[in-house]
Amino acid sequence: MRQKNSIWIVSAFTRFDENSFHAGRFLYIAGRAEAAGYDVTFYTSKFDHLLKKNKVPPNTQNIKFVFVYEPGYAQNVSFKRIISHLIFSAALFLHIFFTLLLKERPECIYCALPHNLGAVFVGALAKIFRIKFITDIHDTWPENILSVYQLKTWQKPFYYAWKLTADLAIYLSDSVFAESNRYAERANEVRTRYRKSLAKAVYLGGDGEYYDTAEGKVQLPASLENAFPKFVYAGSLGLNYDLEMVLKTFSKFNRCYPKSWLVLLGGGECEVDLRRFAESLHSNIWFSGYIDHASLIQILRRMDFGINSFAAGGNVAYSYKFNDYILAGIPVINSLGGEVKDLIGKYGIGYNYTAGSAKELYGALESACLNSNSKTLSKNVRRFSLAYLNWHKTYQPIFTELLSGYH
Repeated sequence: MRQKNSIWIVSAFTRFDENSFHAGRFLYIAGRAEAAGYDVTFYTSKFDHLLKKNKVPPNTQNIKFVFVYEPGYAQNVSFKRIISHLIFSAALFLHIFFTLLLKERPECIYCALPHNLGAVFVGALAKIFRIKFITDIHDTWPENILSVYQLKTWQKPFYYAWKLTADLAIYLSDSVFAESNRYAERANEVRTRYRKSLAKAVYLGGDGEYYDTAEGKVQLPASLENAFPKFVYAGSLGLNYDLEMVLKTFSKFNRCYPKSWLVLLGGGECEVDLRRFAESLHSNIWFSGYIDHASLIQILRRMDFGINSFAAGGNVAYSYKFNDYILAGIPVINSLGGEVKDLIGKYGIGYNYTAGSAKELYGALESACLNSNSKTLSKNVRRFSLAYLNWHKTYQPIFTELLSGYH
């Protein structure tokens, strides 16, 4: 029996802290649906992808959270991660299958993509049990792996099989949303082929009031008080962000502009090596280590420019870093091509450089330092944020589709 006013949300990578409902796309959607009078069940992995340990359940009783078993992994690019995700997808399938078989069914399932295989399993069950199924693309797997890993010939069939699971999940969907235009275009390669409704792009966005007022516990060192310019990188210290090149280029820049500082907010598998490398450079570089989101946002508001750095060859279209920088009110120095590059040029919200080019990055750092129109940049950032990233307004198409029932 279908349960009226009931929605399930599936998002494996969602993380929980005291500010998750202000900064997490899928938790915000869950909260809005619950506030509209819907019973919401939220399926997520038990394993925290960033901290590499089990998640701590959020402190809320209005939404039912189901933590699906996943064994976990120590490194993001590893065979163990593949096995871990496969086990999660199987456990998710079994849990949802028996729940649908034995209990009442929701009106709609809203599912993050990736996980690719998990989304296929959930989409197939939704079709069998005649439940509306919506996917929301927040990354493109396996395409993004090509920025940090060179496929061997024997691995290519597995790569294309993995890509096929994304295609199948998109095909099974009644509707598709995506966090960027490029991700929507990726989905529409499948949707148009089978004459299905086109995917719609809704940028990640956030709660503007939270980004304006968030206060955390982590404080900047006193040596940064009179620094200018203050550059910041916020996010995972992983393999696919070209951070060694960023550190080396900033060190060269710092010798010419000794009042400048580079702040790195976050942790990750490369943190120890990057700290060691930074020490050898003898430059104004500070690492926060793992940091809660409120502290991250509070520090971002005090920075001058955010660095949106990615390794060459990746397929990222719109990053969480870029989103946080703009919502916190700071212009961006960006290495992504395509959509983000076009946004920065069109709306005047920062500077672009080619991924992997130390020379262009140095030029962008220098342009940011010498620019006499910093107030104009800040105004442009604020204007763009209010127009395109205020999720109280921009998410309305998602809620219209989510709460409209099965057709």
